[in-house]
Amino acid sequence: MPTGCVFLKNFCLIKRMLPKKQRVSRKLFETVFRSAATISSPFFVLKIKEAKENRFAFSVSAKICPEAVDRNKLRRRGYAAARNLLPQIKTPAIFLFIIKKGAEKLNFQKFQEEIKNVLHKFGVV
Repeated sequence: MPTGCVFLKNFCLIKRMLPKKQRVSRKLFETVFRSAATISSPFFVLKIKEAKENRFAFSVSAKICPEAVDRNKLRRRGYAAARNLLPQIKTPAIFLFIIKKGAEKLNFQKFQEEIKNVLHKFGVV
C-alpha cells in the first residue's frame, strides 16, 4: 500500500501535488515575478528568490497549450516533479517556473530531469 493514498471504493488515488503551503499564492507570485533572479532553459524560464521555506509555482500560457486540460496536466506534472525533488533542494526559496513551448511533448521522466537541470544551474540542487 503506497503512502499518501486516498481510498475511494476499492482503488487508491496517489497524491502527487504539493501541499498548498508549498505552492505560491497569486499575490506572492506577482511580487516574486517582478523581483526574482531569472534563468532560462529550452523548456522553462525559472525565477527564483530566497525565502524561509520552499514554494513552487508553475505557469503555462494559453499560447503554449490552448486547452485548459493540457495546461493543468503540465502544472500537475510540474508539482509532482517538484515534490519528488524537494528532498534534494539545499537552500529554501520561491521557485516560479514559466513553461515554454515544447515542454508539453516531454514525458514525465524527461520533464522532471529538465526541472532538475534548471535547478542545478542555479546551484540549488
